[in-house]
Amino acid sequence: MTEIKQNTLFLTTSGNYINRDHMTLRVEFEKSLKLAVPIHHIDSVCSFGNNIFSPHALQLCWENKVAVNCFSESGFFHGRWEGVPNTSVVLRRTQYRRADEPEFCKAIATDIVKGKIANSRQLLLRTARETDSEDDKATLHGRAEELNVISRWLQREAKDRDSVRGFEGQ
Repeated sequence: MTEIKQNTLFLTTSGNYINRDHMTLRVEFEKSLKLAVPIHHIDSVCSFGNNIFSPHALQLCWENKVAVNCFSESGFFHGRWEGVPNTSVVLRRTQYRRADEPEFCKAIATDIVKGKIANSRQLLLRTARETDSEDDKATLHGRAEELNVISRWLQREAKDRDSVRGFEGQ
């Protein structure tokens, strides 16, 4: 059986041949095409049992940062193939330096928390639109407005990273 869950391609039967057709992974079983999936639709491959990957299929995965995980038929992990990640020393050093700058950290934390608040607010408003109960609608709208107020307070009153975390907790 072959299926995709949360952008992971699971190959749960042995005997598959996985090859490449341009930017697509093709899964064949007994010379019959079972699945063709564009590489940009998957993040990883989990292969259970004895499956054969063509060198070109592996290259396609590596070039597109798709990890290939190999397991026994019973699920014992054997290994993982993945391409060389971008490990720029200059980038890492810059990231570490910026992590020591309180204003930069506060700005990043504020953006993340504002995004979380906005997403939560949208979820409440969507749920309010979909409910039939007027009481629930009123409650959901009230909570969404509270999040709106918290977002404005966050922008005005957060002094440092810890205070941003406090607004996140609210």
